[in-house]
Amino acid sequence: MENEPLSIPRRMISKDENIQGMILKIRNDIEILFNVINVFNRTNVNLMGIVGNLIEDNREYTTYFLILNLFKSNKSKEEIFKEINSIKGIMKAEFLEKPSKNLIIDTYHYPLIVSKKLIAFILPENLLSSMILGLVNRFGKEIGQTVLFYIGREFAQGIIDIYNEYSLSVDEIVIATLYAGQSYGLWKGKINLTKEKENFNLILEDNFECRINKQIKSKSVLIRGLWEKILSLYFEEEIKLEEVKCIAFGDNYCEFKIIH
Repeated sequence: MENEPLSIPRRMISKDENIQGMILKIRNDIEILFNVINVFNRTNVNLMGIVGNLIEDNREYTTYFLILNLFKSNKSKEEIFKEINSIKGIMKAEFLEKPSKNLIIDTYHYPLIVSKKLIAFILPENLLSSMILGLVNRFGKEIGQTVLFYIGREFAQGIIDIYNEYSLSVDEIVIATLYAGQSYGLWKGKINLTKEKENFNLILEDNFECRINKQIKSKSVLIRGLWEKILSLYFEEEIKLEEVKCIAFGDNYCEFKIIH
């Protein structure tokens, strides 16, 4: 179907800004879920998708990821939220962040917790580590990191191509890249997005590449390549970034600024 939304458990892109995501944490009793669905029926909310017990493994409660269409709803988002929270057995109900009108991101479960001691990544970190360290060890630091830089740029082009299919604006592509990376467990970050280059900065906490790079005392190159490509689209000219703070060198976060 043309313009059919892309829906995966932790991210959704849609041209319909009435679509909302919700995290629902309930006592492990199916009747409670039925009571929630009854609220949707009464308020004329279309439940488009539901994934249950995906994130956390615990017998006492179940977590659900819901995709809701409020286009024909007879109540506001806030009224629906209040009704759901009044149901006995609801431990947590929360609408997910919408960093742009087209994008829903599960930031509630950052990082993706499978159990109390296990953090899961969309791409296993040992594979990423093997790729990064393997390239450096095999070809030397300079050549290996050059390759990683251009891999980052190719990743960015793929990101841009995907978001262009959904007609996201340039601003939204930048924000979507930041939050999608967070939903994958690659980083947690914030950005001061401004056309004034001297005031621009990007901060990435828990940056996966610099966690790996602590072993070789090197700054991000794959991530830098990715963000230089994304930001070149935003500024409509070739942008170069400098990593002025770096987790691999003992800082609490990585910070990127534009080189003038």
